[in-house]
Amino acid sequence: MNDFTTLAHHWLESHPNPSAVTDDPDRWAEQTGLRIRHRIRELADQLAPRMPGEEYLDRLRPLTSAWQTATEVAIDEHLPLYDP
Repeated sequence: MNDFTTLAHHWLESHPNPSAVTDDPDRWAEQTGLRIRHRIRELADQLAPRMPGEEYLDRLRPLTSAWQTATEVAIDEHLPLYDP
């Protein structure tokens, strides 16, 4: 189980009506975790595209920043806050 699957499990457990979200929590959390990971990669590639001839160390800082931003956005897209 990856960190995003665990996060999805926790989100679902704290949801006021988890049965309205899914009837199979484990499957839902696993699929949601995978969708979050995919979305992070997609967004990070958009935010910090690879430049021709770019050295690894030159790419590291923008890629790290893009990954952090992409993680926040992806989690917010797939596990939105709700008003209890």
